[in-house]
Amino acid sequence: MTVNNQIYSQFKVGIQHELSHNDNQLPDHYDIAFTMDSVDSRGEYSNQLVVSSSTTSLKTIYSNDDLILTIDTNKIKLRDFFSDYDGLNAYNSFLFDTTNLSFSEILIILRKLFSLNKKCNVGFVYTQPLKYEQKYSRPNETHSFSLSNTINQVDIIPGFNTISASIENSLLIAFIGFEASRLARTLNPDEGDTYELFSPVFCVPPFLTGWENHSLMAHGQLFEDYEPDEVYFSSAFGFISSYQKITDIKKLLGNRKLIVAPYGTKPSSVGVAIAAAQHSDINIVYDFPERSQGRSSGVGVTSYLQLSLN
Repeated sequence: MTVNNQIYSQFKVGIQHELSHNDNQLPDHYDIAFTMDSVDSRGEYSNQLVVSSSTTSLKTIYSNDDLILTIDTNKIKLRDFFSDYDGLNAYNSFLFDTTNLSFSEILIILRKLFSLNKKCNVGFVYTQPLKYEQKYSRPNETHSFSLSNTINQVDIIPGFNTISASIENSLLIAFIGFEASRLARTLNPDEGDTYELFSPVFCVPPFLTGWENHSLMAHGQLFEDYEPDEVYFSSAFGFISSYQKITDIKKLLGNRKLIVAPYGTKPSSVGVAIAAAQHSDINIVYDFPERSQGRSSGVGVTSYLQLSLN
């Protein structure tokens, strides 16, 4: 499949592979891998997998507080990264450890890779756990899990939001998971307007059979207070499904502005990042959660996908 791009490169989507925890290398080798410290056993496995499948691995962290992207030991202001940074120009293949990286690092670096305007391969790795530790958001809550130490104020990432203070004539598309507080804070912020129109996207099939009920029930009261315009569904573990969902919705909006909140599964967030990296009129809001140590246990199936940028 070839995807037309209105700003940067075209890309071709390869076949998504599913690997077991006995695999210690990917089918392809990469020049550079972007990774981050792990918080659980599946994160450790994912990190080892991308390190063994790349020539150089770089610990990568973005801070939205000071707008600094740290790659290895280099601290780069975000505006300088987009305009002047040439540290990636000499390489032709790049791998993302999406198990450990947050959405913001994936989004920012993808925009840079698309803007290189050259042929290169971009890979994504995501490892599922065997079990999420069920720490509920409140003692009497049995559906909304607490998977993050801290969920910060909903904010924008500079370069990925073209909307002024007013969000009139916009549609919020929110990919949702098990932490209902994330969507609640987006729909009802401490400051600013509320959204006139929003649509949730459920990521299915769930991690475990029946867990779609956790996501639905966790958000039930919220949907009564803020009635969705429409409800959508997308693949929980297909990297490209959310990309296709967003671009399909975008075509139907006309002059209405599209805002996306990537609060669902990490593979769905990768698809959101690909879409927003490629299209400047897709606006992103994000809450920069801090992952909880030991939030899951065990090492499950690993998904791997390669894109070829033309």
